[in-house]
Amino acid sequence: MITTPPARERPDDPDDTEIVYAPGAQNHYKYAHDVIVLDERLKDYPRAHAYIKNHELEHARQGTLEDVPLAATLRLEFRTDCKHYFGDDETIAEVRAYFAEKRERDHISARAAVKLTAESLCREVWDLALRPLSWVYWRVRE
Repeated sequence: MITTPPARERPDDPDDTEIVYAPGAQNHYKYAHDVIVLDERLKDYPRAHAYIKNHELEHARQGTLEDVPLAATLRLEFRTDCKHYFGDDETIAEVRAYFAEKRERDHISARAAVKLTAESLCREVWDLALRPLSWVYWRVRE
């Protein structure tokens, strides 16, 4: 029988969220562990560092992945993306400079970036179909 582990308790203060730096990391928040993982080179861009860290802390403030309404996450990401693409202040300029340097450092060409995006999108789409099918499959086999 498959069981789900109990939901992890969330700290009341998102500042208790652990922040870990790793070389070349994709900046993200890990809901299951209440940990923010940031690229260590982000420290070289103080404004971008604060902006990206605060974005990830917003994810921590939202609660567990199970409790976060999809609309809230989409709002946060859409707001951030709009700032990234259309913002013209010094902080956003530094965020863009950081990501440009990261793409160059990671040697990701525009073609490779499009390929990775398409691959990710396809995997997310088929996951929507495969996940419930696998749930049914394994229940029938039990």
